Amino acid sequence: MQNRLDRVGKPVVYVHLGRVFGGESLWPWIQRAFTAGEFQAIVELGRSAEPPALPAAADVTIVRLPWMSPLLERSDLVVSSGTSAPVLGSLLHRRPLLVSPNGGEQAVLAAACRRAGVAAVLDRTRGGGQLRTAADDDVMTGRTHRMSNEFAQAKSESRAAQAVEETCP
Repeated sequence: MQNRLDRVGKPVVYVHLGRVFGGESLWPWIQRAFTAGEFQAIVELGRSAEPPALPAAADVTIVRLPWMSPLLERSDLVVSSGTSAPVLGSLLHRRPLLVSPNGGEQAVLAAACRRAGVAAVLDRTRGGGQLRTAADDDVMTGRTHRMSNEFAQAKSESRAAQAVEETCP
């Protein structure tokens, strides 16, 4: 996988697909955003079904892996439906988020991330245009770093929860 990412040579966006709960799949957006664009994607399938056929020109690496830390380390930005593992992973690895919730806890967690200033809402109509904007957002990145530092200093689940509550306006 590292060789493929190096060969493509574009900045990496980690996309973690969550359950869609009858909502819209991110695949149409992924196809537009990562075909002839500025970024490449690592798409973690999570519990989702196999992907549709992608254009040959799509810069998308599809994985179904039980760990995400090495993928997050390689990424500049995280796209998520708002499920807990990729949200917490992105914050621990100091990566800003684009969120596109569908259901379940996704809307609640995505809203909390937006209030905390560590996430922006993914506009599915824009394709990849908002990736650079989110990746270069110094305010959102600064808040992400601050929250990551709070998590690191917490050293316990209750302290981490308190850090989140104090960080969220």
